[in-house]
Amino acid sequence: MIGVRLERLLAAAPPQQAVVITDTAGHWAGRWITEVVRAGVMDPFENHTFQPRLVIRRGDLATAVRRIVTMIAASSPALRTRITEQPRIADMPTTHLVYPAAAVAVAAGVIPLAEGQRFEVNRAVTGAEAVDAIDRLQALAR
Repeated sequence: MIGVRLERLLAAAPPQQAVVITDTAGHWAGRWITEVVRAGVMDPFENHTFQPRLVIRRGDLATAVRRIVTMIAASSPALRTRITEQPRIADMPTTHLVYPAAAVAVAAGVIPLAEGQRFEVNRAVTGAEAVDAIDRLQALAR
């Protein structure tokens, strides 16, 4: 979905790495997966697979969102300031490995916190949540 709906933003990103992915040939989203990886939004696994059928968790989405928001913020001083906030996340200390990505995703207004100000880093992302996040990223990119 990132590759399809944010294609122009990804195309403008400087290539981050050579793309070697062994398991997306013939996959309906193979072309977009390559663009998302090329732009540095998502990384393949160390064995050069992308595993497109894996469940995406909120922590995974936050990592991709942080990278996209950082691209958008390069031309938006207001967004750059906004994403430096460190929101209080009840189920994630600031020392958590994913906290920096979650903080940017929350501060940018792309991924809302769940009930009780929780991020729920390991919960699977629903289709509706993914669409909502992409809609919010598109709005930031305008």
